[in-house]
Amino acid sequence: MSGPLVVVKLGGSLQCSPLLPPWLALLARQGRGRVVVVPGGGRFTDEARAAQAHWHFDDLHAHNLAVLGMAQLGEVFHALEPALARGRNVAELHRVLAAGGVPVWLPLDLLSEAPGELTNWDTAGDCCAAWLARQLHAQALWLVKSCEVPPELGLQALSERGIVDRALPRLAGLWGGTVQVLEAKHRAQAECWLAS
Repeated sequence: MSGPLVVVKLGGSLQCSPLLPPWLALLARQGRGRVVVVPGGGRFTDEARAAQAHWHFDDLHAHNLAVLGMAQLGEVFHALEPALARGRNVAELHRVLAAGGVPVWLPLDLLSEAPGELTNWDTAGDCCAAWLARQLHAQALWLVKSCEVPPELGLQALSERGIVDRALPRLAGLWGGTVQVLEAKHRAQAECWLAS
């Protein structure tokens, strides 16, 4: 790899945004060998929430539906930016990185048979990205959001406002890397970071 490893989670709220293709192009172009892209769940995960609300099934099944939603949005990312390579597990992600590519994670290895630390709505896509950053020994996690992100707020305050997952501060503490929460409109800032 040609630099510190960065996991970049593009929030599901970008699913239909005109900002999404330029982000994907930037990461595919400048992230070779050092960036892993994580999709949010977007509307696919919204459907999981709606199904759970209607049928009242448990969080384990809702988690699995949300993971499938992230994988579906990952396929959208690949369709929009074919330079990204699909990776379903840590080994596949490492292989793509070692070859100088940029993988998009299809998190099917997070499908669960039993409840665990990630199988609840406090630990949604942001926490899955932090889990992956920990597994990959990444140095940084960037969470790209379509909403406004007050720069003066720390991770705990952002979680309390619902801008990031409620459990993210705890999981980020277990990992120990750097977490940056970025507004999608500030792509130029990420471009500078990648260039440096």
